[in-house]
Amino acid sequence: MTRDEALAILDLKREEAIARILVLAEKAEKDARLVDPVSPPPPSGMTPVYLKSPHKKRKKPPGRRKGHSGTARQRPTRIEPYQEHTLDHCPNCQPPLGKSVDTCQRSIEDLPPVQLTVTEHTLHRDGCPQCKKSVFPPMTEALVSFKSGVMSWFDKRPSLLPRLELPHANQGKTNGKPI
Repeated sequence: MTRDEALAILDLKREEAIARILVLAEKAEKDARLVDPVSPPPPSGMTPVYLKSPHKKRKKPPGRRKGHSGTARQRPTRIEPYQEHTLDHCPNCQPPLGKSVDTCQRSIEDLPPVQLTVTEHTLHRDGCPQCKKSVFPPMTEALVSFKSGVMSWFDKRPSLLPRLELPHANQGKTNGKPI
């Protein structure tokens, strides 16, 4: 609508102006219904999250029933080093602190470092005089081209393995040739 059209409506009689304004309002309402408030439309006809109604509340409260005994990890029976942590002054505003108001304990359980044991198995290859084939003795601990045990576990998790220098440069070789 232009300014001239709006002024023309104001020049009409009161009842005609009201009727004309109501017609324009109805037309604007129809146009508003045709235009979707969500633009652009969501993929595959999904309703956007902000237009969905809030989810239904749980029927039951979370957690165990009232009166159930609590469970937690048991505190270790043997604690070797004890450490006391105190403050002499406030870390925020620096005045000296008096006697402690309260204490709390935190236990940290550390695993001892694992000692890596490297065992070198020497397999002697022999030639069979009857079938003319090279034969090895049976070996189940170290399969050919296969790392077993702890090292295969670390192959799947290389970030957990510290850099290890293997003591033998010719590990996995016989006389300079791969097994």
